[in-house]
Amino acid sequence: MTVQHEPFKVQYDADVESKLFIKNVGQFYLKLESKLLLPASTIQYIVTEMNNVYGEEQVSSDKINQIIEEVFNCNLWIQSNNIFNTGHKRKRFYKKHFDYVDPVFIKIKGTQKYFAYVPVQDTLKKFFYDKSLQNVIDFRSQPQHELLKDFTDGTVFRNNTFFKNNLEALQIFLYQDEFEIVNPIGSLPDNFRSHINCIKLVALCKESDFVHKSVYGKVVEDLKIIEETGIYRVDHLKWSTLYIEIDKKFIKGCLVFITDDNLGSHGLGDFVENLGTSQYFYRFCHITKEKFSSNGGLCKMYKSRSIESYNSALDKIGNKKDFEGIKFNSVFNQLKNYHVFLPGLPPCLGHDIFEDWPFLQEIDCFFQHSSRLLGKNVYQEKKKEEINDIINDCEAAIKITKDKIPKLLVVFRFLILYFNENENFLFKIIGASYH
Repeated sequence: MTVQHEPFKVQYDADVESKLFIKNVGQFYLKLESKLLLPASTIQYIVTEMNNVYGEEQVSSDKINQIIEEVFNCNLWIQSNNIFNTGHKRKRFYKKHFDYVDPVFIKIKGTQKYFAYVPVQDTLKKFFYDKSLQNVIDFRSQPQHELLKDFTDGTVFRNNTFFKNNLEALQIFLYQDEFEIVNPIGSLPDNFRSHINCIKLVALCKESDFVHKSVYGKVVEDLKIIEETGIYRVDHLKWSTLYIEIDKKFIKGCLVFITDDNLGSHGLGDFVENLGTSQYFYRFCHITKEKFSSNGGLCKMYKSRSIESYNSALDKIGNKKDFEGIKFNSVFNQLKNYHVFLPGLPPCLGHDIFEDWPFLQEIDCFFQHSSRLLGKNVYQEKKKEEINDIINDCEAAIKITKDKIPKLLVVFRFLILYFNENENFLFKIIGASYH
């Protein structure tokens, strides 16, 4: 018996492959501009030179066209060069073929100034057009382990009623800096959130034009809709150039927290921002500058701030500029499931460690100069003169100001009490922290 096999046929859709090739070239130029931050003039030079190299081959364009058409029925490279040979054409292609959301320019109340706002709702909707993102969005609300691996493992998130009642809700958090606030989706796995292409711009405002209620107020308007009504999520099946709706529903979302440096968080939460002169300079508890500077004031426990104490201070401000360090009610507190004291303004560990305290190398150096303090219960027995000698030695070695050294002494006192049985282990921790 003879079995005849049909010859294997490769089906090639020239139109589909052509569009895919051009889109890939567009992504290449877009990455050069937006991710690698090459100026438009450099990209234009690359495009021009690639065209020149392509045209300098010792084969005529007619012959090239004939050869390529016989294989693929088109010359994709020439076609793509015609599409991307100017900056205007490239931007037009980016806007048409990639997930672009037009910014809206909004007038700042009481001024002739404007700020740029990228609608949060539109940005989130674009996420659901990307199947690769849909596959990694994590709607988990309760951890299946006892380890603290992410913000969703903490008690603040676990006790959030909104996420308990809306298991598939989007977890939104904002990053705020001197000139921008941006919106990633907290539902993305933690290894994606810090990637630039997963962080989406929300607003841009010149610092000198900034008005809290005007700029943040517009962001809160959108967040209210997402929180109370939800966004219209449509799952699409792409066929050729058309999108066919296969599933549609509303999905809610909620602001989880806003990260910033300490000064920025004070401004966002409407606390006093002149931290050097204000009596109530700390947003987490009711410590005052006077208590902070008193003998042993650093090591005492103080009453933590809360939503109740925040609202009580607002009621007592009256005609004053501030009361207990609070100036006025943050516009973000208008959200039903968010408050700056929920808590919604976590501390910035990066600034606390690397700016308010000396660097880890300096800590290591201090340990080397103060190793004789590490014996059991000898800290309080050392004479003031000897401690001052240690401070002077350390200052000369690492060139930091003396006012930072007492802070280290306070911290190390607690470290000494905990690690006095195994000082070598403590040195290993400090050494491993920066090597």
